[in-house]
Amino acid sequence: MFCTRYSRGRPRGLPKDKEVYVCDSRYNEEKHKMNKIKTWASCLPDEVRDKDYEMDLFDGPKRTKKVPTPLLHTLKEETKETDEVPKPRWGAENAPPIVGAVHKGPRDEN
Repeated sequence: MFCTRYSRGRPRGLPKDKEVYVCDSRYNEEKHKMNKIKTWASCLPDEVRDKDYEMDLFDGPKRTKKVPTPLLHTLKEETKETDEVPKPRWGAENAPPIVGAVHKGPRDEN
């Protein structure tokens, strides 16, 4: 679900007790940084890029609540911004790493 649609409603038929999560950034593997997604179509697989879904709209815009990454628990407390980026531990070919290169770096200026 695009962030812009998240604030206006939720997918039709989704139970009210189910949370909807959206991600507004993607990981740049070369720079080891998260970048805001500007062109959403480029992030979607071809199979779903042109598909749409019905939504149950809210009475007014819903404020987006930001939550910490679920990977935060893998960052050791003693990690410093000056530490080198660790190497990921890979499992199966063409699959995400078993343990990723979670690290702490300085924040970019907005």
